[in-house]
Amino acid sequence: MFESQPRRFGRARSVSMKDIAERVGVSISLVSKVLSQRLGTTGVSEKTARRIREVAAELGYNRNASALALLRGRHSTLGVYIHRQGMLGSGYIDELLDGIASVAHSHRQRLSLNFYSTAKEILALSKDAHLGTMDGLLLAGIAHSETSERLSAIYRAGLPIVTLHENPFSPEIPNIGMDQDYVGQLATEHLISRGSRRIAHIVNIGARFEGYQRALRKADILYDPRLIFEVELRGDFSHEVGVAAVRELRARGVEFDAIFAQSDQEGAGCINELSAHGVRVPEDVRVIGVDNAPFCDLLQVPLTSVSQEHRKRGQLAVQAIMALIDNEPVETVSLEPVIYIRESTR
Repeated sequence: MFESQPRRFGRARSVSMKDIAERVGVSISLVSKVLSQRLGTTGVSEKTARRIREVAAELGYNRNASALALLRGRHSTLGVYIHRQGMLGSGYIDELLDGIASVAHSHRQRLSLNFYSTAKEILALSKDAHLGTMDGLLLAGIAHSETSERLSAIYRAGLPIVTLHENPFSPEIPNIGMDQDYVGQLATEHLISRGSRRIAHIVNIGARFEGYQRALRKADILYDPRLIFEVELRGDFSHEVGVAAVRELRARGVEFDAIFAQSDQEGAGCINELSAHGVRVPEDVRVIGVDNAPFCDLLQVPLTSVSQEHRKRGQLAVQAIMALIDNEPVETVSLEPVIYIRESTR
């Protein structure tokens, strides 16, 4: 009876400079100088140098990444630390990382990704944030003001840092932000442009509420506090909040012809609850959300939404950090939101 022999697995031996030197018939030091392009005053013919490179390619030689980092003073690695924000399904993380990765790839930068949820966690992560481990650091999501002193010290010590917070939390560190006030203004102005005058608003973020009020003033529309639904837990942007808002507005007996929800999940909750009571969207009530989440096109009434341009912000952040790495000047930028119009406000 045939008995198979057990197969042993192991790592293949990597090709070394010694292998190349022996094949070509030269010294290991000469191979090193040719492959690192640091010949200096070393005399070597172009024929020999070309033969060394050809053999290196033939044998599949890969230079050690750590050695390259020491040689260049770089690691080809960017740290990315993110405090999650918003609701799952909003697309925030996917869009942001897609933007970051697309530009990092073009610069041949790897990403070292970490998520955190408290100031204590980011302070712990910051111990590994230095030029010995990475070329630069991107910080995104919810800002923790109590960490600004520590991160500013790291920045002053020479590590390039760019933040992607809504607003800068350190005057020293460049930020790729988003004008939340204008998010509220743009959403409200869009509803007004469609003919709405009794616009209800679900309030999570104060800056967006201020933009809502500004848009009303610009259109000479009287502010009515009965149209405001304040979310008890400001970080709650859920579908259930949208449902609760519509129920509360109906219970108050207040007339409204539009709802500005501060998230797409809230907007979806509004549409579902309105439809459950025979209220047509957009014929009777228009609804707009924020985030331009992937599911906006999949709702029973596709949802108009304000995009916070997370992908673009990620791209700009990597461009900024690569500029800092090259000792080029970088400025803080605040992007304007973009509205994507769908059936819910037509």
